[in-house]
Amino acid sequence: MDHTRLSNGFGQISYLKKKNLRKPYRAMVTTQRLENGKYKRKTIGYFTSYEEAYEALLKYHELTFDEMYNLWSKRQTNQRLINASLTVLSYLSPLRSLKLSDITAQNINTILEEAAPLMPPTVRENTKFLLKELLSFSIDEGLLRSDKVKEKVFDFDLI
Repeated sequence: MDHTRLSNGFGQISYLKKKNLRKPYRAMVTTQRLENGKYKRKTIGYFTSYEEAYEALLKYHELTFDEMYNLWSKRQTNQRLINASLTVLSYLSPLRSLKLSDITAQNINTILEEAAPLMPPTVRENTKFLLKELLSFSIDEGLLRSDKVKEKVFDFDLI
């Protein structure tokens, strides 16, 4: 089995030899680097072939902010929070089409600086809360690496 090397930060595909499995290929991504130098990884799934696992990694890395929001909203039970988030998202339309892997603190701050003068005061308050909520959700789910966004986004003052 000779496969090309995956690029750094893309993930890994491993073949589980010692087990008699229907789906022996495991696709994993690194979600966080721990202080002791080890890595925290998330398994995306198990697959019957290397090619299927590679396709799953590609699909994982092409997830957009809007798709991540949809995952978050499906898990929410507070309907008021979901309604408020829809109002906020209407002001953040440039962010919705970005891939999660392309989002940086600078991107978010630029979009917020452009949208802040147009927002009513209540929407400004909800925007910062929603961004914190969505970014922490994506980090917890392993969709976004914690060292990618950092705390710079949360230092932004909308008022």
